Amino acid sequence: MIKDWQKLFTTECNVIDIENFTVYPIFRVGWTSLTSLTKKIYTNGEISNCKKITVLIRNPNDRFISGLNYYCKSNKLNINETYKLVQQGKLIDRHFVPQYMWLLHLYKFYKGPITI
Repeated sequence: MIKDWQKLFTTECNVIDIENFTVYPIFRVGWTSLTSLTKKIYTNGEISNCKKITVLIRNPNDRFISGLNYYCKSNKLNINETYKLVQQGKLIDRHFVPQYMWLLHLYKFYKGPITI
């Protein structure tokens, strides 16, 4: 299963500055709001230059429900049928990938201190 999730992280890893904080935004944990406030984005190799990164974590159940609903609405899918595909491991998307996988994605580029 982890191998399937890894396909999602061939995309860029982004960390952003918001005022005095450097934040790693996760989908369905304020991604849209946070990225709209930033003036500086660090991508992949640039992330290792950050001194400290803050990671916001959301209640996993609430985040999963929000992510699944968003995915179904965006793709005009039936939520019950889509949920079954997720349970079977046949559907994987960044909107509901477990948050620890996001942390693994960040770890590819950053080994410094984080605040959760």
